[in-house]
Amino acid sequence: MRKGTTAIGMNIEDEVAARIAIGDCLAHYARSVDRAQWDRIGESFHDGAYDDHGAYKGDISGFTKWVQEHHREVVQSMHCLTNTLIEFVSSDRALVETYFASYKTTAQNAEIEGARHYTNSRVLGRYIDIFELRAGNWAIARRTVVTEAVTMELGGVPVPPNRTLASRDDLDPLVLTRRELGLSSTPGVNRVNSSY
Repeated sequence: MRKGTTAIGMNIEDEVAARIAIGDCLAHYARSVDRAQWDRIGESFHDGAYDDHGAYKGDISGFTKWVQEHHREVVQSMHCLTNTLIEFVSSDRALVETYFASYKTTAQNAEIEGARHYTNSRVLGRYIDIFELRAGNWAIARRTVVTEAVTMELGGVPVPPNRTLASRDDLDPLVLTRRELGLSSTPGVNRVNSSY
């Protein structure tokens, strides 16, 4: 590993720790939404943070309520985070662009030819985040969601019975495995102090 400082004056160890903390924060946000852990969403944001999801613009408390209502009929949700580019503005502020693919399955009330049907949606986009380091924790201060593409389709193909199925409650395999290992069944953001 190279030694010294970066162009903005951060030492290399602090920069690496910051990049890890930012990546963990992004992953914990995705898990919170996908596992319907509504009380955990705010852990990825600083107090006073602002979210612009297009259909919702405002504080994180309101955003959490909006997501929960938006996911009321969602039976499966998965946020896949791909490219993440972190550009440090200073030692305590960074512009973070993260590409994502969001997949959701929403239950429909109609049965067609004897099978319950679902709407499958896919959203491709980017999170444009301003991350800040406050009290030793990197979290989102402002988020703008940029939508690149949206597709929706009616689906009805059941998952084969020999698969391990996801669940948005205490029966999800991750929650059960965490309990088995003696960990909290509702994982939160593992805050890492990025200073040495």
